[in-house]
Amino acid sequence: DAYISLRYARNLAHGDGLTWNAGEPVEGYTDFLWVLLLSLGGSAPVAAWAIGALAGAALLVVLAYPPRGLRVPGAAGALLPLSLAANLAFSFWAAKGLETALFTLLVTAGLFLHAGARLGASSHARHSRTGLLGIHLLALSALTRPEGLIFLGLAVLDRARRRGEPATRLAAV
Repeated sequence: DAYISLRYARNLAHGDGLTWNAGEPVEGYTDFLWVLLLSLGGSAPVAAWAIGALAGAALLVVLAYPPRGLRVPGAAGALLPLSLAANLAFSFWAAKGLETALFTLLVTAGLFLHAGARLGASSHARHSRTGLLGIHLLALSALTRPEGLIFLGLAVLDRARRRGEPATRLAAV
């Protein structure tokens, strides 16, 4: 799978477009945002490893500092990021050139922001911006992997239900 993304990214970086073979446009990837990011790095496997490792590290930070209403107090709150960091499968696969760590980061941060906007105690305008940022991160997750649409759709419907607005209006935002 990593090879597929790297090949499309290489062709895009070299000006041949999103193609498997130059001049033959065939869509054979499901990770559009990942391919775009890899093409910015020249499609070298090192870029894929670096982006994946950075996304994995950022995920640990997001888990260590969830929104105020979602924090688990004391030492128990540190168990989630520490247990994930200690998981050899997570660290191994985060840096293997696949989009999984980026997808997980975007979904986790998006859902944290969405839920945090619902639970926070500050101004309505700030919560609205935080919730919209969460929805935008979930939209990026949908560009990273197709199943991100599930999380995005649920967040948009939840936001529409809470605000009493049509979901189609929020989806356009």
